[in-house]
Amino acid sequence: MRWRKALFRVWLVGSIAWSGFYFAIALFNYVHGSRGDYWWIAAYAFTPVMLGLVVWALALGFRR
Repeated sequence: MRWRKALFRVWLVGSIAWSGFYFAIALFNYVHGSRGDYWWIAAYAFTPVMLGLVVWALALGFRR
């Protein structure tokens, strides 16, 4: 059980860092006039969140 908490914390911190980094890039591109580039970067920032939700849903499915 401890390894699950540790894995969750690693994923949570990594997701926040990943998302923050890519949102900063998207915001920089938006502010500096590169209007077409910030949408895909902002969407890319949600990648670890979506992967986490998929893994969580699969884990719930296998547990039952």
